[in-house]
Amino acid sequence: MTSWFLLLLVFGWSSEDGPAPGVLLCGPQNLTLSGFAQSLLVTWEDHPSCSALRNPLVYHLTVSV
Repeated sequence: MTSWFLLLLVFGWSSEDGPAPGVLLCGPQNLTLSGFAQSLLVTWEDHPSCSALRNPLVYHLTVSV
């Protein structure tokens, strides 16, 4: 159950109404989620358009238990 909530949270957070003119649409892709006992491992790749950014991307991940 927590896995589905986390997936919805990440996809809901990364989707927007669309970029403003001149803004690249950046976000996670190929997201995988695995868990064992009380541990969760989330991995993803950044969209290729993200490599054009000058500043590093920062993702905030919130897990509610």
